[in-house]
Amino acid sequence: MSTPVQPTHDIEMGKKTYKLVFDFDAIAEAEELTGRSLITGLTRDMLNSPKINFIRGMFYACAKKHQPELTFESAKNLITLKNYIKVWETVLGAFADAMKSADEGDSEPGEEQGQN
Repeated sequence: MSTPVQPTHDIEMGKKTYKLVFDFDAIAEAEELTGRSLITGLTRDMLNSPKINFIRGMFYACAKKHQPELTFESAKNLITLKNYIKVWETVLGAFADAMKSADEGDSEPGEEQGQN
């Protein structure tokens, strides 16, 4: 049985729609950019009062998969005082789906679910 594909979360910024998804590589990228461990989830402070650079790093990490041409500099420039709340809500949706997927017990590479 194959691992299901995670749903993307779309956000329109300017004249472009960005598809966001957190896979294992995106989580690792976000950890590198933000300097915070994310694999076990987000703390209440991270959720309720994120720093702008935290939002930027998280956005870029989960946008890279579907927008490989996106650079960190251009991603940072997309986030403004006018849209950062919408960006953060969309990023959180993508992150929540990733954590939900992990909790549902996706199979290990090379293993099929239901095997011992």
